[in-house]
Amino acid sequence: MEALDAVTDQGVPDHAYPALELPTVLEAIAGRSHSVPGRELVARLQPHATIENARASQDLYRDLLACAESGDAPPASAPPDLRPELERLSLAGATLRGEELWRIGTLLIQTRAIVTWHGRTRRETPGLTPLVQALDPLESLQRELARALEPTGEVRDEASPALAKIRRSIRTLRDRLAARMESILRSLATPESFVTLREDRYVIAIPSGNRRALPGTIMGHSGSGASLFVEPREAAEGNSELAELALDEAREVERILRELSSRAHAHA
Repeated sequence: MEALDAVTDQGVPDHAYPALELPTVLEAIAGRSHSVPGRELVARLQPHATIENARASQDLYRDLLACAESGDAPPASAPPDLRPELERLSLAGATLRGEELWRIGTLLIQTRAIVTWHGRTRRETPGLTPLVQALDPLESLQRELARALEPTGEVRDEASPALAKIRRSIRTLRDRLAARMESILRSLATPESFVTLREDRYVIAIPSGNRRALPGTIMGHSGSGASLFVEPREAAEGNSELAELALDEAREVERILRELSSRAHAHA
């Protein structure tokens, strides 16, 4: 069989398809596919137009069956459907999100596993070999993606020295701010008060009637109006510095994603 879009002359009468129960067979096979593109490819299969093409496909199937029967089947995988990502990558300058780039890395890992498996098998595979030899796992790109990204798509500290430095500074400043806020909280001696974040700035929630007990900027109030969120004067400078570091982090993350996307674009 071969995909419908690759066939120019089937030479098969229309009534033969239901007689052969071909749609039923293809539906059953498609249901065993591990990926959306795989299912769609199976659904498009049609009888070969020539006996030569049919025999070539039989060589491939024979190789795969022989490997499976010998206990040396190809690595099982569920390739991600990268068509949306590849469509965007076709545009120069497009930047993918971290999770999208990780999906590309997943496909490259799966590709490398197939190539590695085929390289160590001792079986002659004349039907399978040309397909595997056409694969390129893009190992350099795959390593860069693995070094820079978590499986969630989050950019790792190790993605660049600049990002690692910025995040160290953020952690240090947060610890210092948290300690200062806890000290202020203890000095208030109001059980209802607590430290929280408001608009990404550290604040203290205090009862509205205790407003004069804490000099600072009011950042809002609770839904009931019973509590005010106050940024103490002692925390204002640290909060502002933290906001600047957050902007630096966002810019560096964007730069890293843009660079990784550019490298992926070169192999789109």
